[in-house]
Amino acid sequence: MAALRALAGEWLTQLDSSADWMNEMTAKTISEGATGQGRDVLVLGALTQPPSINGLAQAAEQGECAIRLKRAVRDPAARPDPERLKRADMVLSTAALGEDTDRAALYGLRALFAWLGGDTGTARELASDSAAIDASDESHLSAALVAFAVTHDLAPAWDRRVAHA
Repeated sequence: MAALRALAGEWLTQLDSSADWMNEMTAKTISEGATGQGRDVLVLGALTQPPSINGLAQAAEQGECAIRLKRAVRDPAARPDPERLKRADMVLSTAALGEDTDRAALYGLRALFAWLGGDTGTARELASDSAAIDASDESHLSAALVAFAVTHDLAPAWDRRVAHA
């Protein structure tokens, strides 16, 4: 739980900041958190405004990411905040510039956020970039899901331009 709290703290600080830079330690923390329960922290933090660092870490630990992500995908009224998704993309893009970062996982999350924001072109490109970097199961999971969605013309429920599952 301590590692999830540390990641949640770094992530929320970055999401709530207007800075377009981060130190190497923050980039490494975010990159290392881009898989497993850490990925849930990043997704939950981008989809919702959590009450606290502890609340975000606890939600990830309790498996709430799948529930909130499902709601964001299936409920037309649950459109994520486009500005928060853009900020999350910028933070992940900056983190990917750091040394020894898991760029494949970071690009996969960027693809997910682009898709949730309705930008299927960028989502497709980032998913492809993620797979080109590393197609291993854990690093490529977000990208694989997005690639499937855009290939099959699936979109979040709020996006009425394409068919829904």
